[in-house]
Amino acid sequence: MKLKKMLTVLLISTSVFSFSQAAFADNATTSEVAPFVIGVGDSRELAIDLLQQQNNFNLFLQSGEDEDWFKWTNNTGQDRFVFGAVWPRGYADNILELGAIVKYNETRETNLITGGLTNKGNTGYPSFFQNLYVPEGATLFLRVKAHEFVNTESYEFSFTYYSAIP
Repeated sequence: MKLKKMLTVLLISTSVFSFSQAAFADNATTSEVAPFVIGVGDSRELAIDLLQQQNNFNLFLQSGEDEDWFKWTNNTGQDRFVFGAVWPRGYADNILELGAIVKYNETRETNLITGGLTNKGNTGYPSFFQNLYVPEGATLFLRVKAHEFVNTESYEFSFTYYSAIP
């Protein structure tokens, strides 16, 4: 009796899976990457809020003129150091640059500081900031921009803050 039930379940399972459609797109091409999120964080006013102590994003730049902005306000109760990095995820030779502005209050902020350039085709060499000082109450704006744009490919952005007091 157990064998009969087991064979019945096996037969039903194989028949269900044998008639199901494949989970792959028909006539799909992999030569073109189309970004799905367009217009998010494209200006300082529309900056993406960094809400956690550690943040990682995989996003796209749509063109050489596109830039993505991120924003973090230090409301932790103490001064903080910040680490931020960006690097291309593919090998399309886009050269990216991470920039930062620290806004201390409504009337005072830094100029745009840049963190160097990524290497062509080398995902292991990011544009980054380390030990960027952000006092309590200040807002940090981070900008990802293509210094040299070849084509649309994803990039990875990483952000974390840590104590300024050892």
